[in-house]
Order: sequence, then C-alpha cells, then structure tokens
Amino acid sequence: MDGTTTGTTTTGTTTTGATAGGTAAGGAVWRKSTHSGGSDGCIEVADGTTAVTGILPVRDSKDPNGPVLHFPSPAWQAFITAIHAGEFDNPTPH
Repeated sequence: MDGTTTGTTTTGTTTTGATAGGTAAGGAVWRKSTHSGGSDGCIEVADGTTAVTGILPVRDSKDPNGPVLHFPSPAWQAFITAIHAGEFDNPTPH
C-alpha cells in the first residue's frame, strides 16, 4: 500500500520487524532529531533510503524492533514543512 498526502495530513504504510542494530532495510542508518535532547519519546528516521526508493522509514525510538511506517518523500516533506510553519503548535480542541 502506498502512502498518501492530503494537505498536511499524512498517511503511510506500516511494517514490523525493523532491523535491530541501528540500520534499516538497505543499510540506511536510523537517526533521531537533534532537537530530542536525548529523550526516548521521539521518532527515528532512516536517512539514505529516500534517494533510492522515494520512501522514508520512520519508527518509535522506544521500540526499535517494532513497526516501521513508510512515508512517500512528498508526504514527509509536507509534514516537516507543517512543523516548521507551526501548524501543530498549541492545537485547538475540536
């Protein structure tokens, strides 16, 4: 299943069994944001796979062997752009 993007709402595909030892499929290395401050409440991305596949793997840093979400590059970029634009700051209740 391919992920889709609608505005800044992003969906992706999920797999389980991420490669242990800090590497993703294809040998890309997982990294955590420098803004995490070493916290475990973060996500990690596997850079290096996007150029080859157009897909960016994302996982929960607390569960490196758990599910991995795969986002198409445009969807991930829309998400990052929305973060930088403050779209998720102080959300209002619905």
